[in-house]
Amino acid sequence: MPRPERYVRFLVRGSLLLTGVLALWWFALQPPMLFALRVAGEAAISLLPGSTGASAITLDESGDWNFRMPADEVHREAGGPVQVNSVEFTMPRRDVALFTFSVPLFWALMLASPGVRRHLNAMLWGTVLLAGVEVLLLLAHLGINRQAILAAWHPGASAWWRELASYLITSVMPFFAPLCAAVWLQPELRALIFPWPARAERPAPRKAALR
Repeated sequence: MPRPERYVRFLVRGSLLLTGVLALWWFALQPPMLFALRVAGEAAISLLPGSTGASAITLDESGDWNFRMPADEVHREAGGPVQVNSVEFTMPRRDVALFTFSVPLFWALMLASPGVRRHLNAMLWGTVLLAGVEVLLLLAHLGINRQAILAAWHPGASAWWRELASYLITSVMPFFAPLCAAVWLQPELRALIFPWPARAERPAPRKAALR
């Protein structure tokens, strides 16, 4: 069972590191992270069925992101059915930046953990893992937005699952994923959060004396 002062040190160190790392993310790290997210996002969208190869992500003058997602839908209008091959929508930059939040949060958790110098390799692999998770979350969010646009042409379609999925993607996973990654990759942090009592070893059976 860890001593209480270890928890206090972890909480104080974690609070200071979280403040510092998130400040660094807000003022300096967002531009390169958003650039990497845009490159990876365009590559992922280009692999979707129906993708035309055209630029799927563009930025407007205010920095907001414009997305073009492939679609295969027939929309009935007054003049007859119209084949829809893509849908377009815009996300504010501050909303897209949420998909770069998990990595700095993971860094703060790992740096605050005891024995961080022994687990730098785990920190590197966790960063790569979470970067991939962020791209997948962005792609899932874009898919939900595409489905919402297409569903607007079909009155009466249920939307509760889209609202639930959007909530999980934007309000749960950016916080839950780095915590899970840190606990999984850092055994000392795992032992600090889950101080399972060590199982007592069974005494070795005594050998019967030969007569």
